[in-house]
Amino acid sequence: NNKKADATPSAAPVVKPTITPEPTSSLKREDIKVKILNGSGVKGKASKIKEALQAAGYTDVLTGNADNFDYANTEIQIKKDKQDAFALLKEDLKDFATLKAAKDLDKDDPADAVFIIGADIQ
Repeated sequence: NNKKADATPSAAPVVKPTITPEPTSSLKREDIKVKILNGSGVKGKASKIKEALQAAGYTDVLTGNADNFDYANTEIQIKKDKQDAFALLKEDLKDFATLKAAKDLDKDDPADAVFIIGADIQ
């Protein structure tokens, strides 16, 4: 007889994972300011990614160069109060990079998210 035990509340808080497989964001793409920085030194990559994001519905997308061209791996930085943007960006950038986690972006940065292109993007 497969009786399930009654669920009793435990004292330990339930910790929800911060990364969800489905984009379940309260943010809209047009509300997210994205900065794409070239950290690989390969010309034209930032423009291609900008076009893809604009096609997905982002309206405020800037491009530029990172502080150096030595980024081996692509990374994304997102402001703490805009963490919902990660699910959307992860989905919308999947053709370019597999994003596993976001680093914290300085709250004073004019962008909500910064995508730094690394050498791993072909």
